[in-house]
Amino acid sequence: MSDTENYHRDDAIREHSKYDGGLQILNSAAIESGILAVRTLVLVNGGAVVAMLAFLANFYDGSSGSELRGVLNSITLFGLGVFAGVLAAALSYFTNYSYACGVQGFDKTWEHPYIKETPEQKVWYRVGAYFHIAAVCAAIVSTSLFLAGILSLRSVMISNL
Repeated sequence: MSDTENYHRDDAIREHSKYDGGLQILNSAAIESGILAVRTLVLVNGGAVVAMLAFLANFYDGSSGSELRGVLNSITLFGLGVFAGVLAAALSYFTNYSYACGVQGFDKTWEHPYIKETPEQKVWYRVGAYFHIAAVCAAIVSTSLFLAGILSLRSVMISNL
């Protein structure tokens, strides 16, 4: 092999190493985001259940049916918000997974630019973008439902004064 071929081979090996490092980072991000999302949702869900059960136990004594319906409506909104949060977490994982598959879809070559796009890679990136948009929408819905639950509970409490 000539010096020029060795030089290009060394460049290719460096580029392939960068590519593999990026792939490792994306895989780690997918795993970490999944773990963080699940921990957060378990914490939020557990806290909401305990708080709402304590509130409902105190509120139930001497309350009318319409007041109880208002509290149950708030609990329903919080529950739907948790569901949307779980959905957002799942979609976030699938976003990272799709992007990682997209990175794996590149072809490694021995000629400049050493990493080439493929049709498979482009499809995975497009799928990842759709999951990303859906995850953001689910997070917005979750936050909105949480806010609606707070406002609903506020109106029940104000009408009970």
